[in-house]
Amino acid sequence: MAQNAQTQKGNVTIQDVISYCKRNFDQIWQQEAYKWDAVQNFKSIWQENVSVDDFPKMLSDALDYDYTRNLLTDANYYARAMICQFAEEYPARVHGMFQDLFQEGTSLADRLNKFIEESNNCREAYREKDKGWDPSRTKSHYQDARSISVYLSFMYPDQFFLYKYRMYTAFRDLVGFQESIEKNEKRTQVWKYSTYLKLCDEVLTGIKNDPELCGMLKEKAAGKWKDINEEASLHLFAQTVIYVGSYTSADLILEKQPVPGPDGIDPAAVLPVLLREFGDAL
Repeated sequence: MAQNAQTQKGNVTIQDVISYCKRNFDQIWQQEAYKWDAVQNFKSIWQENVSVDDFPKMLSDALDYDYTRNLLTDANYYARAMICQFAEEYPARVHGMFQDLFQEGTSLADRLNKFIEESNNCREAYREKDKGWDPSRTKSHYQDARSISVYLSFMYPDQFFLYKYRMYTAFRDLVGFQESIEKNEKRTQVWKYSTYLKLCDEVLTGIKNDPELCGMLKEKAAGKWKDINEEASLHLFAQTVIYVGSYTSADLILEKQPVPGPDGIDPAAVLPVLLREFGDAL
């Protein structure tokens, strides 16, 4: 596959972004440590052999809004609400969906496609069941690569990475990451997420090649989350590097302008992500 971690656009490389995150580690950690909390909450609650009757509550608690609101809920994005509603209505079906999704012996593409297909079936069944329900309210079930990446990253944090498409494309363009697509291949959600994982692996390698940064991360995480091992923590931080790079200006990353403010936060750098993520609400 054709990709190059050091291909530059605006003279920014993956290593430049990693170095920026290292220089501003404490500020970034303060903003992003909730992801570690969210994974730990999920791991401490999820039971693979839970009964069908108990599954809806377990799912709701494992995806507790206080932990996942930045991941599964957004302006016009209600992935958590919909999957929890489906679980209430069709507990056996949704329980089976998660069992299939977490089946490591099946290809990632098959798992994603099946979860999305079953979500479509739940949506249609829900519409049929409640004739008085406004169809526009169930136009989307929001079970897409973004939400599925959360479920997979929560269950297997040392294998998968949290994903948002606009975050990915912004970082891709910043560092000049080269996508590879076969002739007649479609840019499906599965293709996008699979390609994103390749970029994540490049970032992960860059982090692992910096022993000092790994030590900083290990110190922050030491003894705090019993179900998050060192590899999982590195995966979570790799996604954090991509997220930070997706909204930070190239000049700031390359130290061509100082980081203003007592908290080390550049309003000019933060405004684009606020507009991108919450524009409908502003």
